[in-house]
Amino acid sequence: MPEAARKHFDELLEGLKAQVMEMGGLVDKMVADSVKAVVRHDDALARQVLERDNQVDSLELEVHSTCIAIIAREAPVAKDVRFLTSAMAIAIELERVGDHAVSIAKKALSVPGEFPSGFAAELLRMADRVRAMLTGALRAFATGEVSALEEIVAADNEVDVTWKEARRRIKEAIRQDLEMLDAGYKLIQAFHQLEYIGDNAVAIAERIEFVRTGNVVRFSRAKF
Repeated sequence: MPEAARKHFDELLEGLKAQVMEMGGLVDKMVADSVKAVVRHDDALARQVLERDNQVDSLELEVHSTCIAIIAREAPVAKDVRFLTSAMAIAIELERVGDHAVSIAKKALSVPGEFPSGFAAELLRMADRVRAMLTGALRAFATGEVSALEEIVAADNEVDVTWKEARRRIKEAIRQDLEMLDAGYKLIQAFHQLEYIGDNAVAIAERIEFVRTGNVVRFSRAKF
C-alpha cells in the first residue's frame, strides 16, 4: 500500500478505535452505576443505566457500519481484515456487557427492602475486578500492547471463584432466613451477571490475540 494510502487507512482505523473505546467507556460506567444502584437501592441511578442501553445499541451499529465501509472502500488484507472483523466482534461483546449492566440495574428496581449488607462489599469488589479486566482488554485493543492478556485470563479464574463462593454464601443465608429468598435469588443473579462480564472481557482478549497472530484461541476459563 502506498505511503499516502496507508496514512489515510491508519487514520480510518484510529477513528474506529475511538468509536470502540467510546462504547467501552459507556458500558463500563453502566456496570459501575448498576452495581451502585443495587447496593444503594437507588432507583433513579438504575433508570439512568436502563436509559443508556439504546445509546449502546446505536454505538454498536456505528462500529459495524464503519467496519463494513472500510472493508468495502479500502479492500484491506491480512492483519487489517482481522482487526476490522475483531472490532465488530468486540462491539458485540460490549453490547452484551451493556445488557448485563441493565439486568443488574433492574435488580435495584425489584429487590425488596434494603440490600443485604453482608454482600455489598463483595459485589462492589467483583464489579471493580471485571471492570478492570474490561478496561485492560480495551486498552490492549487500542494500543496493540498485549502484555495484559494473561492477567485478564488469570483474573477471570479469580472472578469465577468469587462467584462460586458468593453463590454458596447466599444460598446458606437463604436457608437460615427464608424471608431473604427473593432478595437472595436476585443477588445471586447480580453476581452471575458480573461473572458473565468477566467472560466478555476474556472474549475480547481472544479477539486481540487473533489480530496479533491470526490464530483462533480459546483462553482457559474455569467454570462452576
